[in-house]
Order: sequence, then structure tokens, then C-alpha cells
Amino acid sequence: MSIRFKTIQRINPKDLAAPRKYYATVEQKEKIGIDRLSEKLAAESIVSRADASAVFTAVLDTMLRELKEGSPVEMGKLGTISISFSSRGMASEDEVTAASISKARIIFRPGKELKDMLKTLKFEKNGK
Repeated sequence: MSIRFKTIQRINPKDLAAPRKYYATVEQKEKIGIDRLSEKLAAESIVSRADASAVFTAVLDTMLRELKEGSPVEMGKLGTISISFSSRGMASEDEVTAASISKARIIFRPGKELKDMLKTLKFEKNGK
């Protein structure tokens, strides 16, 4: 299996007068949702599609609760998901309050198996 890519032309945002250049970009296939993922999981295991879908929903609900409490969630070989945020710097420790915090984001750190998978990818240019 190969990841198909296409070419796109982009400007240089640091030099708008520079000639445009071509870059490779992933040719995204159809997005796989929970329903389709559940079907595929059911086809490859002994769980039903409904059971797989219920587990995905329960995992998400539990993960959201844990992340809201500040706990990183380690998902085995998948990796770790945690919350991070930016904060304004203050002159003293007492000046730092919850109002100093901005731009919360989700951080995903892939597990070793996912990282190793990247080393084995094959690429194929689309036929256009």
C-alpha cells in the first residue's frame, strides 16, 4: 500500500514576489468515521459493530473526563493525549491566576509503533 500524493503550487509567504514552487501534499482519501471503523473492527475480531461503537464512545467519554481533570491519557501503543496551554508571564508568582492562561490545546504524542510506521511509508504520485 502506498500513500498517494498530489502536487500543489504555493507562494513563499516571506517573499510574495518570489516565483511560486510546487510541493507534494497528501491526497486525502475519504475520512473514516467511528461507524466505518467499528464495521472494520467487527470484521477483524469477535466483537460486533455495535459493541465496537459503544467502546469507542465510552473511551471518548472517559478520556474527556480525565483530560478535564488534567490527567494525561496513555492509550497503549497509540500514544498519549494531554492538555497544554499558553500563559502570560507575570512579574511575581502571586500575579499568576487562571486569567493568565490562554490558548488551551490538545497534545498528542504518538507511541513507538506509530512513529516506526512512518519510517516504512511508501508514496505514489497521483496519475493526473
